[in-house]
Amino acid sequence: MDRSIARRLLTVGCGLLLWSAMLPLFSSTSATAADVDTQTQTDVANALWKLTYKPGEIPPRIRNKLKDPRNSNSSIGSRLTFYLNDRVNNPISFTPDYSQNYANLALYNSSVNVHQAQTRNAYLGEDRSTGFRDIPAPGPDVLPFPQSDAVDLQAQFGWYYAAGNVVGDDGKQYGIMLMLVSTPMLPPTSATALEISDTENESTQLQLEINQGGGFHYEARPTHVAGTTGLLQFKPDAFFSVMGKNRMESLKKGQFFPMRMQALGWDFSTPTPTQMKVDIVVSSGSKVLLEGNLGCLPCCGGIGTLYYSIPRMTVDPKRSSIAINGKKIKLKSGTFWLDHQWGTSGNPKLEVLRAAGNLAPAGPGGWDFFPMNFTGNRAMVVYFLHTADFLQFYGVTDDQPKPGTMTVPVKGQYVDENDNPTQVTGTLSVTDWISATTTPDPAQYPVTHVWHPNNWVFNFPNPTTVPAELQNLTLTPITTQPSTLFFSGGAQYQEAPSNITNGDNVVVGTGYGESTGYAGIGAVKTNAFALAGLPNQPNLFVPPGPSPQLIADSTAFTLAHLDELTAAVAQCKDQTNGADADDEIDLLGRYSY
Repeated sequence: MDRSIARRLLTVGCGLLLWSAMLPLFSSTSATAADVDTQTQTDVANALWKLTYKPGEIPPRIRNKLKDPRNSNSSIGSRLTFYLNDRVNNPISFTPDYSQNYANLALYNSSVNVHQAQTRNAYLGEDRSTGFRDIPAPGPDVLPFPQSDAVDLQAQFGWYYAAGNVVGDDGKQYGIMLMLVSTPMLPPTSATALEISDTENESTQLQLEINQGGGFHYEARPTHVAGTTGLLQFKPDAFFSVMGKNRMESLKKGQFFPMRMQALGWDFSTPTPTQMKVDIVVSSGSKVLLEGNLGCLPCCGGIGTLYYSIPRMTVDPKRSSIAINGKKIKLKSGTFWLDHQWGTSGNPKLEVLRAAGNLAPAGPGGWDFFPMNFTGNRAMVVYFLHTADFLQFYGVTDDQPKPGTMTVPVKGQYVDENDNPTQVTGTLSVTDWISATTTPDPAQYPVTHVWHPNNWVFNFPNPTTVPAELQNLTLTPITTQPSTLFFSGGAQYQEAPSNITNGDNVVVGTGYGESTGYAGIGAVKTNAFALAGLPNQPNLFVPPGPSPQLIADSTAFTLAHLDELTAAVAQCKDQTNGADADDEIDLLGRYSY
């Protein structure tokens, strides 16, 4: 975590530049069809399950919403400039000076769409946590229900994630991953100052994947829309997120089950776009599993993530189907894993943690994550956060040989047949690799050719925490194609539906192999600048780390406040009975990079 005490305000000239860029925000001119760019029109159409934008096919209410000047690219850019100006004029102690970087970003704010705005979040500094509500300290009541089922519109990021393995009426196995990712356009304090409601300030992107056992892998091109379009809906006390016709929602008030998942998207890598659709109801599942330390992974100095899972969600065969290019496949059986995680990353709100953070080297970022549903109503989830010890396995492209075996420690929780969780540790060996040669749209997300894990072997040696038949496990993907996807901002990740066998080669369940941080190569970073609407000049936009003076000041402050630091870090645990979550403090949740 890069922090700094050094700060400086913009020069008068830069201040005038920022102010002039803000002027369109206060214009009373209404947006027209020409003001809403092609990318936004396409996303609106896709969210409504239309391949292309045709005004006559868009509901009148949404057409009228799109005329709101706040949907114009100039207004979005002006709001971003308002936020950057606020950050420069209200510096945070023990945080690097980002004023020049933010002035550079403001130069490109005259016209910004939602995709570009969200991609630019990658170029914000550690002060990006400012303006979001504090994440509470760990405790037995940190996740009250049903309020915790809702999308938290005051958090910096969050997602509903469901991944499952199912069997269709055609006798084939399918792997399905659906995710609705929520990220505000601005911190709530900035949105309030501009009289924008929480729902209007939110943006949601759709991630959708369907794999067929021994066959295809389809990934939908990301759809990303803002709340000002009128396409987003949320409820304050229920599991409920709607983006156009895509939705993940509990169907009965006051109950989680039954829960419905509906989504539609297109894979544009085929000669004609491949339409993929899911309409699935899960009727039951295991008890809520609080991840990390009572639902904190971690909660530390006002930042962190809140996180729960529901393993073994059972598909209702009477109400569940998928479709490829309109061909409907009814589902006979299957189980899903659900994650709901949300929070805020960046600067801790506690000064001593910011200072101490300046003294730690930055890690490579990324993780490997494995939700597993076993026979006998059992489940497990384990993960490994990437470290500099394994750099030789990250960012390797297929013009080089496959990496060798990578063996790393993992930790997480095992859930027995009575829904009792136990913390577990073990080892993971990646024994095979596959090149990421797929893309949902070659024009927007070029193929990376990066080696990703393709076979995972686990060992859990403690017989008191994991039954003997589950102590040695192998996850094998159900398809020979790479199950990689892209977020709208260009970051690549992997969601590989897998069958699980034990040491006796008996199938004991199904799961997913999720990996991020392997494709941080130059070509991906270059494409991210293009997606952000910025020139490929990292020196202008990538936030700086702590300066030598800042490190010296942080060292002195930390040494003078060691007792306060010790007390603060004691809360930063990734497990209820675990050690301090040094890695988790940096990562602060899956997908928050």
